[in-house]
Amino acid sequence: MMGGGFMCPSSPERTVDMLVRLMQGDALTYEDWCRRYDKEEARRTFQRDLAVIKNTLLEYDFPATLERDGEVVTLNKNSSTETFSAVIACTHILLASRGLPKDEMMATLAMLEDQLSPRHRELGHDYLQMAKASYVPLPNAKALLPRLLELAPLILRHQEIAFSYTGSDGGPQTIQHGRPESLFFDNYYFYVAMQSREHHGYWTYRVDRILAIDDIASAAMPDPANRFSLQDYRKNTYLQRKGELTTLQFKCWIYPQTALDRFPESKIIWPCERGGVVIEARAYAAGALMWLLSEGAQVQLISPPTLVAQLKDQLRQAVAQYERD
Repeated sequence: MMGGGFMCPSSPERTVDMLVRLMQGDALTYEDWCRRYDKEEARRTFQRDLAVIKNTLLEYDFPATLERDGEVVTLNKNSSTETFSAVIACTHILLASRGLPKDEMMATLAMLEDQLSPRHRELGHDYLQMAKASYVPLPNAKALLPRLLELAPLILRHQEIAFSYTGSDGGPQTIQHGRPESLFFDNYYFYVAMQSREHHGYWTYRVDRILAIDDIASAAMPDPANRFSLQDYRKNTYLQRKGELTTLQFKCWIYPQTALDRFPESKIIWPCERGGVVIEARAYAAGALMWLLSEGAQVQLISPPTLVAQLKDQLRQAVAQYERD
């Protein structure tokens, strides 16, 4: 039995206990080792235990090394320059996402930094201090990590759930039924795609608007030919999944790559006047219109005619509002 006041463990038990303590961040000293394991004047045994741990780390290519500072022995994680760079990049991406409340975000970043060596962790603290201090979570952000953990196994088991949900209009909560099939993140929010009973097909729900999972049904295998494709969703979705999926063409006078980045699998089809280009994209109509309106005179929608008419109508309404003032 490990802990204070126990019978002297065998050599394997002792080295396992030492390794676990080191991995938990404890520091070991010879004096502490003697007291804990009821040893007296056994420095050679202490050194042998450390050698066993060192060799085990090497054998399993564990990214950590034993380090000694005088009589103090610690386990320090190793991290390559590539790992350090990846942690820096992931930290900035996570902070820019604004996808978690502040306490969950900082805990997630701390978990990333735990993968670094002490030297890289210290450098990372200096590099990221301002970025972390300026983090702005979404207003009224709710805890998300427990809900994500709750949904993930339901997806693997193909289980239908009944859940309480509140919509974007702030109205009363409703009971919905669906089989979760995919979790993903997009533009500030986590979503879960479900085969929805109420919507008679696939529907995406914001995870933060799921108030409670009220019931879990038995598993039912989905039809492979009719499964939700996150890949297709990402190809066709711009910002918001609103309106019908359509192919559109527009003249573009901003930096072309900026527009291409907004619409996955879009392409330049030919040049146009004033040094611009014509871009063809496939997207949900209303979501695409939102972006086109935001770019003002720097873009011009040219097809399909029905979407051009909608855009003109929205522009007329906008101008009319200002004329009334």
